[in-house]
Amino acid sequence: AMEKNDLPGMRKGLAQLGRTPVLKDDKPTPLDEAISLTWFLENVFYYSVSNIYQYIKNNIYENKEIDNEIISIGFWPGGDRDGNPFVTTEITLQVANRLRNAALRNYYRDIRRLKRRLTFKNVEPVVIEIENKLYQSFTNPNQEPLISLEDLSNKLANIRKLIIEKHQSLFLPELDDLIYKVRLFGYHFAALDIRQDSRIHNQILQSIAAARPGLLPENYFELSSQERIQVLEKVSGDLEADSFADELTKNTLGSVRAIRQIQEMNGEKGSNRYIISNNQSALNVYEVFALFRLSGYSQELPIDIVPLFETINDLTNAETVMAELYNSPGYKKHLKLRGNKQVVMLGFSDGTKDGGYLKANWAIYLAKERLTEISRKNNIKIIFFDGRG
Repeated sequence: AMEKNDLPGMRKGLAQLGRTPVLKDDKPTPLDEAISLTWFLENVFYYSVSNIYQYIKNNIYENKEIDNEIISIGFWPGGDRDGNPFVTTEITLQVANRLRNAALRNYYRDIRRLKRRLTFKNVEPVVIEIENKLYQSFTNPNQEPLISLEDLSNKLANIRKLIIEKHQSLFLPELDDLIYKVRLFGYHFAALDIRQDSRIHNQILQSIAAARPGLLPENYFELSSQERIQVLEKVSGDLEADSFADELTKNTLGSVRAIRQIQEMNGEKGSNRYIISNNQSALNVYEVFALFRLSGYSQELPIDIVPLFETINDLTNAETVMAELYNSPGYKKHLKLRGNKQVVMLGFSDGTKDGGYLKANWAIYLAKERLTEISRKNNIKIIFFDGRG
């Protein structure tokens, strides 16, 4: 209204602002927060990430195929349980479902626009088929999509081939834009990260030991850290989360099992990082490793276990922790199955509370140098995940 010098419009806008309550009566739930932030995925990142990818591919790689997403998006609402009792297994699954539905809805919008252009022989019927299946998939969000991600990708690739060979590459850039988006966002849109505090994991193991005698040695909690790691390397089971009365145990084990369900729905990238807050030792990582093994997972965990080093002491000790993990047979095997990559999160807020802004940043910088050095010595590619608390 101001740009148009529309005085009545300005008055209405100000009147609306004056009558709009600034404070909400009810605190938004984690699902409300996730739905709100999904708007940015659909309306900002969906376009900007694709544009960046295309620019790099066209101008740096000179249109050669690149086996790299360039940018991938992580998503915390609905998965971050650290200090948030309102994040339940049900909420996590609902958020994952919303993310998949948002991706399907955006693909449908794009294929509708393409349908007006790709009106060629042998091409139009496939485009219409994709449009119908995508529409039925996102309008029935609680059912499995009628078109799998692999099938969608293959159909788009076949359309591309036909356009090049038979139709003079008409509207190829518009089609490529959708192909890139499907490659970048899949059916997950953003990877839903799960996070919990290391002290909670220790409590959960105590709860399991009390409720299921024999799973852990009777003297387990009296053993040294190294002896506990040796025990945890060998544990296995298929504990149902709902079989425990304790809500904390139920929700923590539920989140571990939910990751597999999300990966079945949205692909492995749908949820493939488990972040351990307040990580102080190699044992903290093995405790999470054990919770997965006790929840029906095989040795091949389809997930990155991410220690978060945040306080000044933890940042200083990070090199020792990772050196111990790199030399542990069980964890070394896990890393090999993950392509010898290790994701490490370096926090910010707790370090700043601990030692102040400058000291926290300096501790993070030194930790990165030392972790890079120890990782290279062990032929591990380390990926840093920076906290911005």
